[in-house]
Amino acid sequence: MNKRPIVIITISYILGILWGLYLSINIVPFIFIILVMNYVLYNIFNNNSKIIIIKYIKCIIKNLNYTNFKYSYDFKTFKLINIGLCVIAISSIIVQYKEYRYINIYKDVQNIKFVGIVVSEKSESEYYYNYIIKLKKTDNGKNLKNTKLLVKVKKNNNCIYKKLKYGDMIVGNGTFEKASGRRNFKGFDYFNYLKTKNIYGICKVEYSNITVKKENSLLWLDMYIYNIKNKLIDNLTELIPNNDIR
Repeated sequence: MNKRPIVIITISYILGILWGLYLSINIVPFIFIILVMNYVLYNIFNNNSKIIIIKYIKCIIKNLNYTNFKYSYDFKTFKLINIGLCVIAISSIIVQYKEYRYINIYKDVQNIKFVGIVVSEKSESEYYYNYIIKLKKTDNGKNLKNTKLLVKVKKNNNCIYKKLKYGDMIVGNGTFEKASGRRNFKGFDYFNYLKTKNIYGICKVEYSNITVKKENSLLWLDMYIYNIKNKLIDNLTELIPNNDIR
């Protein structure tokens, strides 16, 4: 079985995702231009076009003494290139549509009460403990289910902090805000960083406003893979104690 089409489709899909995540320029016009160029080249090299302009281009190539060059551009290659380009366009459009949809459903959200599942380990900043949660339900009338939210739990020296765990289903309420973009030339773009993780919003909450409703709320397979990963990290930490494996 020829695996080349699968490889090309996979690579094209990944390229489209990267374009959608890191570049705000619409890729469709570029893809259209390249498809037209691909069609022109295929017809030039295979001598099967009735279009005058393509015949004219072929005459120019011959006059530039490229006639001795052996071109190999069969229909299969032509088709694979077209498929790859179309997959790049489709995956890029999906990513950009998702971004547009998420930005709009989070629009005008100020305070939010939510139920969600912790899908990351704790990270720590100067004033907050940070977690990524996958939302299950909110009270603001918008369909935010299955979107991701960065929850920043405010540190409080007056209470003993109980660490949230991967898979905990939590209930909380706090203040919603959008991630800031690049504030100066070549500065860090926090919005784009979160976008690569499919996160389009931040919720700042007081520790007293969070309650653990249920533990191990993810699918057993997710929890199993997570536990194996932690076991491997713990073993590596014992072997290399001075390195931050995480």
